[in-house]
Amino acid sequence: MWVLIGVRRLARRPVAAGLIVAATLGGGLVAGRAGAAPGTRTLAGGRVYILHAPAQATALARPLVIALHGANQSATTMQRMSGLDSYSDAAHLVVAYGQGVDGRWNAGGCCASRPQDDIGYLRAVVADVARVTPIDPTRVYVLGFSNGGMMAWRAACAAPDLVAGAGVVSGALLIPCKQTKVRVFHVHGTGDATVPLAGGKGFEGHTFPDSRNEAAQVAPGSAVRTFWWAGGHAWPASATGAIMLWLTPARRAGPPVVPGPHSTPRSGVLPAPGPVNR
Repeated sequence: MWVLIGVRRLARRPVAAGLIVAATLGGGLVAGRAGAAPGTRTLAGGRVYILHAPAQATALARPLVIALHGANQSATTMQRMSGLDSYSDAAHLVVAYGQGVDGRWNAGGCCASRPQDDIGYLRAVVADVARVTPIDPTRVYVLGFSNGGMMAWRAACAAPDLVAGAGVVSGALLIPCKQTKVRVFHVHGTGDATVPLAGGKGFEGHTFPDSRNEAAQVAPGSAVRTFWWAGGHAWPASATGAIMLWLTPARRAGPPVVPGPHSTPRSGVLPAPGPVNR
């Protein structure tokens, strides 16, 4: 059994039902101002996101975390629940909190109310952040909760030229991915009834697949790590730090090849979460 320890100080208390995503870049030197003022930014198409950058100005490219909220939530919800502001300040990452159309993301089978191009939106966010602060496009990581976790899976599978790795909390893989080599860290509560770990009916009557079999649903050479914890549809306090520490060494050129035709699922338990913020 695998147990995550020593990372609680890097993340805040868990947050409950909703659906979320995030991503990270860092490394070489790219165009952009050395410092960026955090705040809401509007893209050419009218969609928005919230930018958070460490106060220290630098000419070196840093990791970017694109954080997308859960279903029926907002960018500020993700900002509050994930603890990514504090983590990014300590780890020298840039964070962009996205805002879904009608508060939802098109993850392939759930849960958008219209067929919006959310992969295109992620690309536009990365391009816009690069215009205001240096980032490394070879290191984009997607971190998501619930519907956001599903979107993180979709980004890793459908946009490998953009994403170096994904972190999923209480999400599920909803699109074909056997042709794409991915790097994904999945955290899920065994008592989750909103997006059941073992699959079945959940949020708004959607039928979700069995997340315990995800390592067999991706291309050979993928790295899929799983941690199951004794909780429900919530964000464990340790999740942010643990996922980011595992993801950030990877670059978009490709995840490390692991033995065997598929990565071996590694399951375990995260420390029990504290009270849920609703």
